[in-house]
Amino acid sequence: MPTKALVKTAKLLHVIRGAGRFGIKVGAPEVEWSRAIGRAFQVRDHMLRFGSNPFKKAGVEVRFPGQAVLVGERTLLIGDSEEIESRAVLIAAGLDSVVPPVPGLREVGYLDNQGILEIKELPTRLAVIGSGPIGCEFAQIFARFGVQVTLIELGRRILGTEEPETSAAVRAAFEAEGIEIRTGIKMVGVEAVDGIKRILFESSASIEVDEILVAVGRSLDGKALGLHTAGIEWSSRGIKVNEHMRTSQPWAWAAGDVVGGPLFTHVASEMGRVAARNALHRGTERVDLRVVRRQLRRAGAKSGSAWRELSTQRRRRSTAWRSAT
Repeated sequence: MPTKALVKTAKLLHVIRGAGRFGIKVGAPEVEWSRAIGRAFQVRDHMLRFGSNPFKKAGVEVRFPGQAVLVGERTLLIGDSEEIESRAVLIAAGLDSVVPPVPGLREVGYLDNQGILEIKELPTRLAVIGSGPIGCEFAQIFARFGVQVTLIELGRRILGTEEPETSAAVRAAFEAEGIEIRTGIKMVGVEAVDGIKRILFESSASIEVDEILVAVGRSLDGKALGLHTAGIEWSSRGIKVNEHMRTSQPWAWAAGDVVGGPLFTHVASEMGRVAARNALHRGTERVDLRVVRRQLRRAGAKSGSAWRELSTQRRRRSTAWRSAT
């Protein structure tokens, strides 16, 4: 949620800088990072202002903050000593950030999508490793905030899971905004030189930056959740579930990022709704991910064949409704 508030701030900066195209004369805007990130967290806090109270009022027993791990079938350990049993378990624990095995990266230091929001001041130069949705979003945010951004991608193009036309359009927009993009390039090391972080490449000149943001993907640490102990099938990509969101154990369901697949909020919300109903009522409701709405907030354009197919289906439903009435 804080990130989306920063997206809006960055967009306002972009609009102000382009006001001259409309005959509006304005001075160069200045960014106060402390106030920008402060507002972003205020937006988050407002959205979460009710906390766990709605759940408590509905009769749900809440343990927050708290940490739970599966220690057997239908059995969880909460904290250090409290053990509980449940007829059904729903896992929605999310995924952890992946750190590429680049020599020196951990020693020199890096930021993930959470740590980048905790910096005290804007860096002059930022390297973003990974050009998926998260990497691209942050690259554009900080470029619009006046940071010199270099986007680094091992693959041939940015946004590799999107259509080539989408990738090319976003790349052109990024380069027009001053973002340096390096694709098809392999990092071979990171070193600290006089307080500066130097990134070394296999067949390209090195670059020096103040901060490194790692956004190459997410993975599951199933052992930390006790999945192996409970006999639940999983891989680093996520927990294995069927169309009903049931795991390999008949008493366990999973939903959201923890199952892998499209890592979108609206997808996780739909999964959670179906999984909760099935877990509570032994239902057989299904999640259909054949058509998933996708939106690229970076360049401000909705894209992807899935979006076009969804739009087409909506038009067909609208036409059918008008014909029926």
